Amino acid sequence: MMRHVWSVLCSNTSIDRRSNNVSLFEVLESIQVQIPGPLTFPATIPYKATLVTLWARQDPTQPLRDQMRVRFLAPDGTELGAFQASVDLETAPRSRHLTSIEGLRISGNGNHEFEVSWRHTEAEEWQVVACVPLEVSVTVGAQAPGATQ
Repeated sequence: MMRHVWSVLCSNTSIDRRSNNVSLFEVLESIQVQIPGPLTFPATIPYKATLVTLWARQDPTQPLRDQMRVRFLAPDGTELGAFQASVDLETAPRSRHLTSIEGLRISGNGNHEFEVSWRHTEAEEWQVVACVPLEVSVTVGAQAPGATQ
């Protein structure tokens, strides 16, 4: 069985070539986006980020391959997007996954979240292990500061 160690949403990452350690830059808890024209929700907004997750073997001596899933949820729990991947813990005791986000589907303003889960086989139910919140604030048709009507 694998275990979830942590998940973090950030603007950028860097992996050191010698140590393989990861640096996370600008950890995100909220975003503010200005859209110039009309917008109908749900909508995809321009947004770049990386969700980094670290997984480890529950038993360090037992190699395994499990599955992970990340779902992006609206404040009311509606799924707005999802991603699945295999987590290879056969040759290493830990595995880090970097999920690039280029454009984000949102349902409007409010607290959205990335739900992180895992399972061993497709026959099993997903087990939620983390929820990473993201407060979204969108301003539509905003005027530039100092502009008059």
